[in-house]
Amino acid sequence: MNPRIDHAYLRSAVAEGGARWVGLQQEGRECLVLFADPVNRNTISLRADDVSAETVRAKVQERRDKQIEYLTRLKPLVTEEQLVKQAEVREATHAFWTRQYTFERRVKNIFFGVVVLLLLLAVTVPILLLIHAKWSPR
Repeated sequence: MNPRIDHAYLRSAVAEGGARWVGLQQEGRECLVLFADPVNRNTISLRADDVSAETVRAKVQERRDKQIEYLTRLKPLVTEEQLVKQAEVREATHAFWTRQYTFERRVKNIFFGVVVLLLLLAVTVPILLLIHAKWSPR
């Protein structure tokens, strides 16, 4: 590290510029000041000689503008008509699947009810016959 670097000045310039101090990084013969944008948490660097509150503020704003530009290119604009159409489709399919699900659930419940009843009868009838045969007078 360069002993002539004024750490207090760099920290205060970063704070006044609206960023959060991260640290210093030695790049060959140059020293880079690392700071983070508190809004979108990007780490940004400037040469130590170029750091001032204005340059930090400008660099943070430049990074935010680039991110906004990237996000607007990434996601196409959606019109209100498209949103209404999507909601109508969602409601129509939801009603169909709800009816379908409840019908299938009722059929499944009836089927399992019948199976349980048959299993109960298959177990209890032989037991009752054995008890009757053992305790009935001959």
